[in-house]
Amino acid sequence: MLLSIPKNILNFALLFFAVLATDIYVKLYLDVVPYRYISKPIVMLSIALFYLSYKKRVNKKNRFFFVGLLCFLLGDVFLINDANQISFLLGMLCFIVGKLLYVYRFLNSKDFNLIKLIPLLLFSFIYVVGLLLFIYKNLGDFIIPVLIYYYISQILLLMSFLRLDTVDKKSFLCVFSGVIFFIISETIVALSIFHVKMGYQDSTIMITYGISQFLILIGILIENPIEKELN
Repeated sequence: MLLSIPKNILNFALLFFAVLATDIYVKLYLDVVPYRYISKPIVMLSIALFYLSYKKRVNKKNRFFFVGLLCFLLGDVFLINDANQISFLLGMLCFIVGKLLYVYRFLNSKDFNLIKLIPLLLFSFIYVVGLLLFIYKNLGDFIIPVLIYYYISQILLLMSFLRLDTVDKKSFLCVFSGVIFFIISETIVALSIFHVKMGYQDSTIMITYGISQFLILIGILIENPIEKELN
């Protein structure tokens, strides 16, 4: 049963990627209605249920993170019918809110060295400008929502990077890698919608998106803050 979520991370990984593979199969070979409206929500629902069953600490940030998971779940449902403009915009809005809640979960009070952030900021600038150059002509009325969406993606990347030296290395690498996979997934989405269709795009989008959410989840669950040294 779906509600019998395993509390062991390895067992959950097997369950999650089986669910993800099932959704990809449904997307490629079965009718959207009703099958995709069943298979796709289960991907994020399994993440949310495992988070509830596993999390060790209940605090404000963890509650916001859980709401973020639900926002992505709802966004996934809206984006099933991405050919419909209203449904597509609602899906983007849910994802934007979900990302902002993730950003809040990643926030920490540690001071950071701006010089160390320059390479990441430079990458973010080149990425956004390069992507917009590819898709700008086809954005039309979507230009403002898309700009906001990818701007928040870069904030998410920055906040995940700023966890460095505030949490243990495994947690940092999981979350940061997860955000990178997230950006890869949404880049493929943008190119496929506003530029040109690519081979295996449907399966690639879901694989990278699934991996991203899984890694972010695991990174949050295993997180151990690094205590500041006393002077």
